[in-house]
Amino acid sequence: MVEEVSVSLRELEIEDAAGLAAIINNKNVWDNIDDVPFPNTKKDSEDFIRFLSSEKDRKIAFAICYDSIMVGWIGVFRRENIRRLTGELGYYIAEEYWGRGIATEAIIQMCNHTFENTDVVRIFAEAFVFNEASSRVLEKANFLYEGLLHQNAIKNGQIIDLKLYAITKTRWEETNTTKTIGNQINVEKERQKSFDKVSLRPGVDRDQAFKLVKLALDYFDDKYLAELAGKNELNEEDMKKFMEERNGFLSMIRYGIEEK
Repeated sequence: MVEEVSVSLRELEIEDAAGLAAIINNKNVWDNIDDVPFPNTKKDSEDFIRFLSSEKDRKIAFAICYDSIMVGWIGVFRRENIRRLTGELGYYIAEEYWGRGIATEAIIQMCNHTFENTDVVRIFAEAFVFNEASSRVLEKANFLYEGLLHQNAIKNGQIIDLKLYAITKTRWEETNTTKTIGNQINVEKERQKSFDKVSLRPGVDRDQAFKLVKLALDYFDDKYLAELAGKNELNEEDMKKFMEERNGFLSMIRYGIEEK
C-alpha cells in the first residue's frame, strides 16, 4: 500500500523547545535558515516559542507534525505599514524528514489557514540561491518565482543571493492549491494499481520495488519543475530529451525487477 502523507499543524507549546533545539543543532538545517543561536539550547528555543506566540495578529505559527510527531515549525509574519496585507513565510524541518513531501503539505495547510482566517492577500518566501530543495518545495506549493535578490543576505560569513517566491490569495483560489496533496495521493494510488499488475522476479520485494519506482518518478517530477522554472517553458527538443532520459532510467529499473 502507498503511505499517504500524514501531516498536521498544531499550536506550538513550550514543551516543544527541546525538540526544536535538537533540529536546529543539525548544521545542515541551520545553514539554510536565518541566523539563530548555534548551538541552540532549550532556553533559546523556549524564547523563540514565546516570540512566535506573541502578537497573534502579526504572527501565525504552528508546529509541524508528521504522524503526530513534532518535526519542525512553520509561520507567516505580517509586514507593516503599506505592506501590512503581506506575510513572510518561514519554516524548518528535521533533516531525517526531508524528501517526504512534508514541507510542501505544511506550506499548503499554512497558506490555506492564513488566507481563510486573515486579511493577508500575499505570502512570500525567500530561499538561499543554493537551496534548490527549498525552491522545489515552494514551486510544488504553487508559489511563483518573482526574481533574484542580489547580495541580500549574509550567512556563515558569505554574502548570498536570495530567490524570491510568492503567491497571492487570488492565485491560491484560482489554482486550487489546497487539493495538491490529495491529487498527489490519487496519482500514487493509480501508480500502485498499475504496479500491482506487474509480475516480479522471484525474491523481489514488491513494496521495496514500488518505492524504488516511486523515487525515480519523484526525481524526474522534481527535475521537470526545476528545468521549467529555469526556462519558463520547455520546447519540443527539451521535452524529447527529458522523456528519453526518464524512460531510459525506468527501463533499467524494470529490467532489474520484472519477471521475464
